[in-house]
Amino acid sequence: MAGPAVVVPYPHELHTSFVRGGLHGGTRTRTGEIPHIDDVLRVSHAPSVGWAGSRATVAAWVELSEAWVADGGEPIRLTHTIRTGAAATGMRAGWERWVEAGRPGPEDPRWRRGMRMAYVAPPDGTHHQWGAAVDFDVKALSADGFDRGSDEVLMKLWDMADAHGFSPVIGHPIADQSESWHLDHMGPLRLVYVELRSMYRNAYNEVARMGCALAGTLHDDTDNRMARYVQARLAIGGFVPGRCDGIIGPKTRASLKEAGAPPAVVDKARQNVPAVRAWLKASGIGSAEMESL
Repeated sequence: MAGPAVVVPYPHELHTSFVRGGLHGGTRTRTGEIPHIDDVLRVSHAPSVGWAGSRATVAAWVELSEAWVADGGEPIRLTHTIRTGAAATGMRAGWERWVEAGRPGPEDPRWRRGMRMAYVAPPDGTHHQWGAAVDFDVKALSADGFDRGSDEVLMKLWDMADAHGFSPVIGHPIADQSESWHLDHMGPLRLVYVELRSMYRNAYNEVARMGCALAGTLHDDTDNRMARYVQARLAIGGFVPGRCDGIIGPKTRASLKEAGAPPAVVDKARQNVPAVRAWLKASGIGSAEMESL
């Protein structure tokens, strides 16, 4: 696990302002300072300054943000990065309470403190939980020749973001639509998602679970973490074993066999998951880069 991050003044404000809080919150930490980029290049269950991300995600975000400013855009206001499993559980519960109450507004008598009107993915089902997602203040998004917070300026950002490995979670750039502020950076899991979404309705959550398994940030399923890790590495290697459910069953064993695992590893995969993991690492199946998050 990463050690405590130290809050230091950032030398310039070229790419973004890091914030502590929820969607469209402020544009600073509570101290009024900005975490140095070197202090957020990691995944942590409890980042001391409230910010963290996978190395690949943060590096890509810096490149995207600098390209955005160079092309006439204002610095993008980042509002959310990593979300711990515990935080995801609480936020999801708030969203479910809001839905169960009939989606009331703040002025509605059914409204209760702690309800969340914006969609929240379940724990172990969000790319925020392994530092591979960012939220930004879409209403503050601005670039030369575009209206601030418009659908058109959002489309411009989406186009630039795609070139840096980011992808949106909604189908069209509608600034007023929920999740218009969210971008994922799945890395090698992006291709896995493309394959799985033709197989499963909740493919997005499945792939997010793989990311959490690889980064070691799974929250709910402590017993089957290593098995989920095995399934995630197989999927990245091109041997998709179906759902990332932590069950070493026929599909996972078939994927291991297809990947070239020795019969002894395949036959005893369910009883000896550490041996399967050791073989995957030794053979290079999957992405070793994902383990350095």
